[in-house]
Amino acid sequence: MFRRRALRRRLAAAGAPALPDDLLRRLARALDAGPAGPACVPGPAALRPPVLRAIRFPDLREPAELRRMPHCTDQLCCNPYHFSRLCEPGT
Repeated sequence: MFRRRALRRRLAAAGAPALPDDLLRRLARALDAGPAGPACVPGPAALRPPVLRAIRFPDLREPAELRRMPHCTDQLCCNPYHFSRLCEPGT
């Protein structure tokens, strides 16, 4: 279970802006559900790269390296399990 206080610290370290409590709660719920969790977590576009850096892709440089999974329905989704990363040739 993701604790909100620890999640808030982790996101702040990754450069995320301050989150309202309801958005933080939805994000923690989605992280607890893992990849099988179907829920989109709508949020500001500026939040997506820091969330993905903090949770799934610590070496993410550009948001262009990411692709939304087919089951994701929200254009402003911040659920890190709703994104995959493009592979570089030779990796």
